[in-house]
Amino acid sequence: SFTVSLIVNYILSMTWVWKAREGKRKKIDAMIFMFIGIIGLGLTDLVIWIFTHFVGINYITSKFIALAVVFFWSFGARHLLFKDNFDLA
Repeated sequence: SFTVSLIVNYILSMTWVWKAREGKRKKIDAMIFMFIGIIGLGLTDLVIWIFTHFVGINYITSKFIALAVVFFWSFGARHLLFKDNFDLA
């Protein structure tokens, strides 16, 4: 499910948010996009683990905190990757 969501997210992002680049750069961007997603998956697990085991917060509440952290991580990192190709039109 993670792989499918990553592919769909890449396609939708290139269609609606950022302009896709051409050639070799497009493949490199796709690999970096995937790497950012994998880091986000790891961050999700780490944040949930920290907040449930060390802070003592409910698992569901920890998931919401992880969602916020990973949202800002993913968008911020991808914005840096594609900042020259940002397109809201």
